[in-house]
Amino acid sequence: MTKYMKITTALEQLGLTKNQADIYLACLHYGESKAQDIIRRVKLPRATVYLTLEELESRGLVTSYDKSSIKHFAPENPKRLVQSQKSRAELAEQIFPELKVL
Repeated sequence: MTKYMKITTALEQLGLTKNQADIYLACLHYGESKAQDIIRRVKLPRATVYLTLEELESRGLVTSYDKSSIKHFAPENPKRLVQSQKSRAELAEQIFPELKVL
């Protein structure tokens, strides 16, 4: 198994879909990019890439902005993924006592 495949699998275990993992990794690898460049790199349909970028943006893993009337996407620091997982774990711990009594 390649390093890329291991990272993709780990991201999937953290709750990302395969497409989200692939696109997020492409964003991390290439940095700020136009959607067109991301589409070419990940070889997924245009609509899929745009939808997935919106999903990643809602998760706080990617940001978008207009530059010369062209939408660009930039990855957030991977530490955001760690912070998100910590928040989820804390929430699970908070509700655990209530779940236990059900």
